Amino acid sequence: MSRADKVFKGNKSLNKLFQTSDGQCFPVKSDARNHSRSLSDQIIKEIHRSGKTEKVKEKKAPDSGQVENSNPGGQMTDDQIILRLVQDNTVEENLKIAADHKVPEAELKGANEEEIARAILKYATESEKELIIQKIEEGSEEEEEEKTGE
Repeated sequence: MSRADKVFKGNKSLNKLFQTSDGQCFPVKSDARNHSRSLSDQIIKEIHRSGKTEKVKEKKAPDSGQVENSNPGGQMTDDQIILRLVQDNTVEENLKIAADHKVPEAELKGANEEEIARAILKYATESEKELIIQKIEEGSEEEEEEKTGE
């Protein structure tokens, strides 16, 4: 019996859970995301009681736990920005960013974390996108300083 099956068996009201690459199961996606940050393989699977499994996100990063900027031009790609918005911010923070960028409420209603992040980029001007990237990079520098104690 898989770990997920055991969790479902012990929690009759649970219809889906989120499993990290090390096999840990979480009923809340943000808990799985937080735990996955400590893993080198940051795959999270959404597993439904029915047996259906979906990959929620995949990110393989170096020891820093940060998304590498692999774009040769030095600019983050939209997918990298979306990933960082999802991993670094709460849904509420991203909804505030979406409101700041005048994303229509109808587009956000029922949207998941990734859809909210995509909507932010869809409605952001190029200069606003640059500001988002700058904030992401500043956050990365602060996290690195905290790790190194500088």
